[in-house]
Amino acid sequence: MKIEISNSAAEFLKRKMLNTGKDYAVRVFIKSKGCCSLDLGIAFDLEKASDNIYNEKGVTFIIDRKMAKYIKGFRVDVVNSLLGGKVIIEDLYKSSC
Repeated sequence: MKIEISNSAAEFLKRKMLNTGKDYAVRVFIKSKGCCSLDLGIAFDLEKASDNIYNEKGVTFIIDRKMAKYIKGFRVDVVNSLLGGKVIIEDLYKSSC
């Protein structure tokens, strides 16, 4: 599994998880599948026995084993605005349509 995460996204996610007061990880899931790539989503969640666990830059990512066979890699970044930060996640392996 190839995971690319910017330093700013790693710090942003660690800060957000710390503020929850729970031992969350970042769950990566498939929102939808298109002809060229996956539309991925993220949410804070607790680890489950059926999860694959990955660590990158101090952030723990969890992916259900059934979904992990479709997700080959992803990139995580954060975009800052006046209203705060927004995390963006995208599939690294887009095919041509």
